[in-house]
Amino acid sequence: MKMTELLSVYMEMEFGSPIVACARLKALVNEALDRGEWHEDFDIAVKKGELDHYECSKLWEAVRQVYPETIKRMAANVAWVRTHWGPALDVGYRIKWLVADDESLVVTQGLRVARLTEGAPVWVTKRISWDGIHLGEIARGVILGEWYCPTTEADDWCPLRIAFADGTLLEGEEIDLGDS
Repeated sequence: MKMTELLSVYMEMEFGSPIVACARLKALVNEALDRGEWHEDFDIAVKKGELDHYECSKLWEAVRQVYPETIKRMAANVAWVRTHWGPALDVGYRIKWLVADDESLVVTQGLRVARLTEGAPVWVTKRISWDGIHLGEIARGVILGEWYCPTTEADDWCPLRIAFADGTLLEGEEIDLGDS
């Protein structure tokens, strides 16, 4: 099972859609079964159609038992997000993320971007959006996305590029509202 995919499922469970998370988890476990990886309760994933809440919870618990270190590392990242960006979640911001090939997490709450490893930030940007960031992909050491940059003429989304290694803003704009 690819750890980056498992980490994406974990983030979807915590900050996304439980229905999407369950479907991704089922697909991930089915792929593992197809490759000959069998563990207790993995057979839940072969059910035709969608899993119900109970089945999904039981399958997730089986995965947690098989990959405890990965889950522990990801739980630390989730705890950091909730501790530092919880107030943003309370007022309607949504967490968006990318899981890097090195299993670190690039995450945004819509105003800033952070790269986390094992529950600790590698870097956190200053505020780089008025009200929204879309993360697209990580390519050749650069995080690509868009930031909300309204002008007097229109509400626009502008290109965003951040250096993966150190969080340097390569394209975009720092927003200084005195709250950074």
